[in-house]
Amino acid sequence: RLYNFGERKFVVFNLMPAGSNIFSRTKNNGSDEDFLNEADSYLNHQLKYALDGMSRDKPGFSFVYVNIFHMVMSMLDDPTAY
Repeated sequence: RLYNFGERKFVVFNLMPAGSNIFSRTKNNGSDEDFLNEADSYLNHQLKYALDGMSRDKPGFSFVYVNIFHMVMSMLDDPTAY
């Protein structure tokens, strides 16, 4: 809809890893819920695919894709780097 109102530039944040949030980790004795992270990863892949398609199909459409999923997983995998 926004495109139809003349908007052409977007910033899109993908899903955070739901299986790695504090609630999931507390419930799971400090471990991630991998099935949730796998589902989020799949949905993020589909989102990026859809955005790439819109870039090809919609004149002037452009976006910045912010990969929050990767940022959070990177921090959790190697917290000393941050």
